[in-house]
This record gives sequence, C-alpha cells and structure tokens, in this order.
Amino acid sequence: MKKLILGTAIFSLFSCQNTVKETGTYKATFPCADCPGIETTLTLNDDNTYVLSDRYLERDDVSPSDEKGTFTIDENKIISLSSQNFPNKFKVSDNELIALDKEGNEIKVENTDYDLNHTGKVFIGTIPCKECDGIRVVLTLNDDKTYIVTEEFLNDVKNKREKRKRIGEYTLSETGALTLKNEKVGYKKVKMRDGKVYLLEDNEKVATGNTTEEDYILQEVGKSFYGVIPCADCEGIEVNLHINADQTFVLFEQYKKEGEKEIITTGKYTLDNNIITLNSKEVSFKKFRVYADKGSILDENGNNVMMLNEAYILKKQEENKK
Repeated sequence: MKKLILGTAIFSLFSCQNTVKETGTYKATFPCADCPGIETTLTLNDDNTYVLSDRYLERDDVSPSDEKGTFTIDENKIISLSSQNFPNKFKVSDNELIALDKEGNEIKVENTDYDLNHTGKVFIGTIPCKECDGIRVVLTLNDDKTYIVTEEFLNDVKNKREKRKRIGEYTLSETGALTLKNEKVGYKKVKMRDGKVYLLEDNEKVATGNTTEEDYILQEVGKSFYGVIPCADCEGIEVNLHINADQTFVLFEQYKKEGEKEIITTGKYTLDNNIITLNSKEVSFKKFRVYADKGSILDENGNNVMMLNEAYILKKQEENKK
C-alpha cells in the first residue's frame, strides 16, 4: 500500500506542470502613481488557466479589467502567464506569489532600516590633564536636546583609564549656557559661540585651570548620525557615527543583547562624491552615503541595501467551504 501511494505521488509530479498547492486565488494591492493602489487578484485553475483582475482604487474613470489566459510552472517554481503585460511572471513561495519584473527578478526597494538620521553637531578638542598628555573630548550636541560626550586619556601610563562615554540631556539658560545633566561629566556647563564650544566653570566663566581659556575650547568638526539597524541575532544595533572634518570618524555600536558591551571604533575615512569609506577592519559596515538630512549605510559595493518590495507579494486566499 505504501509503495502504491509513493508511486502515485511520483507519477503526479512528473505528469502535470502544477500541483494543487499552487492553484487558488491570490490577492495584493500594487502601488499606483495616481491612486491609492491597484487591487490585483490572480486565480490559478487546475486546468492551467488563469484570471487576472485589476481594480484601480478611487478611480471611477478606470474600469476594472479581467484578463484570461493560460500559465505554466517551470522547475524553479516560476509561474509564467501567457500575457505579455506586467505582471506576467511570479515566484512561488509559501502561500504567496511574488511578482517579478520583466527580467524575471524580484522587485526590490531601498531598505530604509539602514538609514541614520542626522542628529546634531560634533565638537572636538584636547584639554589639559595633570597625569596624562591630555584628554581628547568629543562632544555631540543633538537637535533633540540630548548630548553624547566621550573622553580619551592620552598616554595615561599611571592610571590607565579607559575611554569613557557619558550621555544625557542638556538645558539652555537665559545667558546662553548649556548645562549637561550628568553628575559624572567633567564640565557640566558649556557655551556655543562662532562654531566653537567653550567649557565653563560653574560660574559660567570660561575654564582656564592653570593654563589659558584657549585650552578649553572644542572646535566644531563635523556631523553626527544615529539609528538602529537590523541585527541577525538581537533586537537591533544602535549606531552613532561621527564624521569629522579632518577625515577622522568615531563609530559607536551597541548590540541590543544582554551582556554586550558598546564597541567604540575610531579611524580615518575617505570621501568620494558623497560616499564615505571607513578605513577600519573593525567596523560592521564600511561605506556610508551622506545626504543633507540623513545618511545611509551601503553594501560592500557602495550600493543602497535593498529589500523585497512586499507590495508586490500576492497572498493566497482561503477557499470558501460549502
């Protein structure tokens, strides 16, 4: 009995071009240039005939259309309709049909999950340090009144302090001073003037220490970008990229996974038109396109990261049970 069933199944696979699994009714709403969408219904029948129906939403001047013909399925599970009109090729997936373009490729769009928003301005300077060669300070002031400050202790042989990062919110006083809300920040007050940030004492005077106030000035050097990009085995990767005018960069990457520490990478970059290449083996991406108000992470070939356009996926409809 088992051999008979197996033999029948094999015979069925080789004796017909489509199986019961592919036949049925599929629906989607395709994009439309001048209406909310095109309601598309494709019915595949057991006798290899089909009906393709289109209805333009909120367009009374365009009549619904029904196209009839025959279809075939090849060994790669590609359905081809006898019509030459788009769409006439579909890739079979689980209870779905993926519409293909004229060349037989999946229709893709730019994956905006890899966009980073331009968040604010970056200021850099090296301030005096009693027990090291200086503290390199990178301060990012974001448009949403948040800030990020990192401090790197240069040649800190005695204490061997690690690079540290503080984040928080800032407020603006009537005098124009910004107060950084974090008890662990070395200088809690700063002031922006002429493209520079001045580190202030609590009395809002420019800090001097044992030197001059020029040693406590941070220069505006570039832009910062922020976003959360997809991650294969976690909830996402929080990315903060600083692009500096001296062709250096600072990249912060925090995997949203318990126990993962933030990764801070510094290095140099090259610029070709509006595409930045990060010259480091430690970063998760190397190419980045800069726009006026955002940036986009690119693939290794310098192209936008693409994804399947889900608007062109037809979903199989449940059959009405009598």
